[in-house]
Amino acid sequence: MYNLNIYSSERSFAVTIERVLNNNAALVRENGAELVVLGKGVAFGANTGDEVDAARVEKKFKFEDAALTRFQQTVADIPSEHFALAYRAINYAQETLGKKLNDSIYITLPDHISTALVRYRENIPLTNPFKWDVKRFYPEEYKVGVHINNMVKDEFDVLFLDDEAAFMALHLVNAETGESAELSIAYDITTIIQEVCAFVKDYYGKSFDEDSTAYYRFITHTKFLAQRLCLDQHFAEEENSIILNMVERQHPKAYACAIGVKEMLGEKHGYSIDKNEIIYMAVHIASIAAA
Repeated sequence: MYNLNIYSSERSFAVTIERVLNNNAALVRENGAELVVLGKGVAFGANTGDEVDAARVEKKFKFEDAALTRFQQTVADIPSEHFALAYRAINYAQETLGKKLNDSIYITLPDHISTALVRYRENIPLTNPFKWDVKRFYPEEYKVGVHINNMVKDEFDVLFLDDEAAFMALHLVNAETGESAELSIAYDITTIIQEVCAFVKDYYGKSFDEDSTAYYRFITHTKFLAQRLCLDQHFAEEENSIILNMVERQHPKAYACAIGVKEMLGEKHGYSIDKNEIIYMAVHIASIAAA
């Protein structure tokens, strides 16, 4: 896990540059620790040994050694203008989503945008098999991805397909989990949501109104369930057998479906779902079935 601290421009920042990474990023040393500072033009025209312009410092990071090495390599391989756009995109995402993103996003999103620009200029766009599910399950993150596509078009005159918006949305979802891994967790979460939705649809033998409030709540719950499973998190509350029995009596089909979801995820992935999860799942299934 990386640590991120945000400082205002008024904060005293009497440190010197050890290495210029690009116009908007530099490696510095403060109190014996190596840090990365970010800010528009923070390293523009600077050299090793120059004092950092405190007014230009917007963020600073303290990475673990391996992450610091990777960040430096990533920044070194990315044109400064690509990194600058990605940096603005991350700021936009955090403001729009209202969520703290893991520091890994400062590696993964610039790398993705820069690589995609190279691919498109070589006429090698990639399709995203999760595109439609990303639009359904992560609509806000997808909208941010579309906005980033527009930023790329305005600045570089390269028109990304919607597939790229979905890829970038998954990077944001991954950063929201608080994990520093690549897209694997986001893909795993999305796969679980797909499997649960398909199971419930097949169990009832019908489609549901995906525009209904009940379905939105069902997807939201399933998303959080998938995140908890992938991150090995569980409810802290004690199991409530009274409520469990009540849900089973009032919504027998939804309860049986929730049990089926539990068994399916256990067989496919080895996940264990407790009774509290079954209660919530059954209630949401009953709601979408009645909508």
